[in-house]
Amino acid sequence: MTRQEKINNEFQRQIDMQNARIDKIDVKLDSVIKSLEDFKAEMRNKDDQRAAEMSEIRASLQNIQLSGRNLNIVTLIGIAAMVVAILLK
Repeated sequence: MTRQEKINNEFQRQIDMQNARIDKIDVKLDSVIKSLEDFKAEMRNKDDQRAAEMSEIRASLQNIQLSGRNLNIVTLIGIAAMVVAILLK
C-alpha cells in the first residue's frame, strides 16, 4: 500500500467517523423536533379547550344578563301594578 493510499484510507476513516457523528446528531434532532411538535400540538389543544371554556362562560354571562334584564322588567311591571292598584282604591 502506497503512502497516498494510507493517507486516503485515513481520510476515509475520518470521514466515516464524521458521518456517523452527523447521523447520531440527526437522530437526536429528529427526536427534539418531534418533541417540540408534540408540545405545540398539546398547547394548541389547551388553547382550543380554553377557547371553548371562554365561549361557555360568555354564554352563561349573556344568560345571566338576560335574566337580570327580565327581572328588572318584571319588577317595574310589579311596581306599576301596585301604583295602579293604589290609585284605583
